[in-house]
Amino acid sequence: MIQNFKVHSEEDFFDNGEEEVLNFYKMSRKLKQDTHNIYARLQSIKEDSNFVSYVFKIYSLVPKFANLRCGLWYHHSFDSTCYFKSTDGHSYHWQFSLNRLNLHVLKTALKKECLMIVDSTRKGKLFPDSFSKTIPIWCCVMNKVLSYLKFGEKKSNLKLPTWVHDTEKIQIEERLESWVDFVLNSGLDLKEFIEMYTKPLQCVWISRRTELENTSKFSLEGLDFIPIILVSASDPDHPIKTTSWVYIQGAGDDHDIELSRGKCVFLIDSKKHKRGLEEVLGEILYFIEQELEKEMNVYVLGRTGKNEEIVVGLAAMCSLFDSDNNFEKNKQNRDYTRQHLCDKQMIRKKLMYIQSFINDASPSRSMMKSLNRHLLS
Repeated sequence: MIQNFKVHSEEDFFDNGEEEVLNFYKMSRKLKQDTHNIYARLQSIKEDSNFVSYVFKIYSLVPKFANLRCGLWYHHSFDSTCYFKSTDGHSYHWQFSLNRLNLHVLKTALKKECLMIVDSTRKGKLFPDSFSKTIPIWCCVMNKVLSYLKFGEKKSNLKLPTWVHDTEKIQIEERLESWVDFVLNSGLDLKEFIEMYTKPLQCVWISRRTELENTSKFSLEGLDFIPIILVSASDPDHPIKTTSWVYIQGAGDDHDIELSRGKCVFLIDSKKHKRGLEEVLGEILYFIEQELEKEMNVYVLGRTGKNEEIVVGLAAMCSLFDSDNNFEKNKQNRDYTRQHLCDKQMIRKKLMYIQSFINDASPSRSMMKSLNRHLLS
C-alpha cells in the first residue's frame, strides 16, 4: 500500500477507518453525485479567495486577521486570527462575552490605526452576522470603555450597516451601557490600551458589490477614526452552476470542509494554463513533497479520477517514492532517483502499480507526454 500519498473513496476520506483504499474513480463518481461535494466546496473557496487576494493587494499594509473558523480558508497568509461569533449578533439574541474580547485585535488596531478581518457567509446574505452586528457592537463597547477610562466619558455611537433595521439598532443601544459596565467591572488591566487610544474604532464593510477602483490609493491620512475593514469573501451574485461544478456561497463554513483539515487536499484544474498540467507539475510536486515531509496525507481531486489525477500520482511516485512504493524520507535519495533512476520503464512500472488498484486508470496520451517531458528532460 502506498504510504501517505493516497486517494480514497468518499467514505474513507471523511472517516479515519483502518482500511484505506486507493480508488480515484469511485471517489470521483461519488463527488459528481452530490452537487455540494468537496470538489465544489473547494472550488468555491478558491474563487472567493481570489477576491480576498485582490483586496489584500489594495490594502497591502493593513494587518489582516481571519475570523475563525472559516475565514482561514480564504488566504494562505494572515497576520493572525480572531473569534467573533455570528451567534453573538443574531437578531434579538445579542451578547457581549468577556471570553471573546479579542484584546489582541484591539491592540493591533490601536497600534497600526487600522485592521482587516476576513469571513464569509452562507447563501442569502451579503455579510455574516459577525460583521453586521457582533464586531460593530464590540467596537462601540470598547470605544466607550477606553473613552471613559481616558477622558472620563463614555463617548461613542453605535454604527451599524444600513441593512440592519432601526428597530433592532435601538434595542441593541439599550443594552450597550450594561455591556460597558460589565467590562469596566471585570477587573481587566487595560492600561496599555488606554495609552494607545486616540480615536474610535469604526467598521468599514467590503463585499463583492463594493466598488474598489476608487480605493486603489488607500490612505489613513485625515481619518478621525480607526477603520476596522470587514471583508466578506462570499459572492451572493455568483451564477450557481458553472461548467463542471456548483458554486457554494460560504463554503468554508462547512462541517465536511472542516473534516479535511489536517489532510492536504490538492485540486487539479489545469485548463487555465496554456500548456496544461506540464506548466504546473513542478510546482505541484514541490508542494506534495513538502506536505509528505510533514507526514501529511495528500489527496488529489479532479473531475474524472482517471486522467490528470493519475498523472500527478504517477509523477509523485516516480519522483518521491522508493521501489517498494513508500515515500522516500531521505531527500538525497529522492534527488538521486529523479536525476539518475527515473526512466520510461520506471514510469510504466509505477503506472501498472496504480492500475492494479484502479482498473480504468487511463491518462491521455498528451498527459503522458507532458509527464515524460517533465521527468525525463
